[in-house]
Amino acid sequence: MKRGDTSEVVDDKDKVAVLKWKDNKSVLVMSTNVGSQAATSCTRWSQEQKRRIEVTQPCAIKMYNKNMGGIDLHDRLIAYYRSYIRTRKWPVRVFNHFVDLVIVNCWLTYRRDINARDVPRNERLSLLEYRFRVAKLLAFSATSTPVTRSSGGIIDSNTEDEDETERVTEKEKKKSCASGLQRVEI
Repeated sequence: MKRGDTSEVVDDKDKVAVLKWKDNKSVLVMSTNVGSQAATSCTRWSQEQKRRIEVTQPCAIKMYNKNMGGIDLHDRLIAYYRSYIRTRKWPVRVFNHFVDLVIVNCWLTYRRDINARDVPRNERLSLLEYRFRVAKLLAFSATSTPVTRSSGGIIDSNTEDEDETERVTEKEKKKSCASGLQRVEI
């Protein structure tokens, strides 16, 4: 195929078009919306002629280039700071991916809102700063009540006697001091 050539296969039953277009490299597109009809022209750099030339471009490629920002941008933002946990269990990987997805969606909403409020650029949070804030809020917002086991089973935190409560809090203090972390109230 020469540059600008198009090859198309259409399935009439499912109304799906598979399109191959030759630019610098071959580009494959599958579309249920448009095919190669209404081809337009675009300008591309030619290495051979050392100048910009006009190349025919199918409508499906033009629409993809026009609307590609959403998913591609989202995937790129997730890839910047992906949560890596080494595991072979696919539900854990899917869960981590959805957590990353939610954080990026929330950051994009945050960015849209601060743009609407005209917040100065030096006061805006980057994606990394936003992720750190979310992690810090999740780590330190929930206060857990210590639950201990006895020979009779689990003791409810409301029925513990004071000696056990003091002993558990002493262990927590030693554990937090040993790891060098401080509890921060936000």
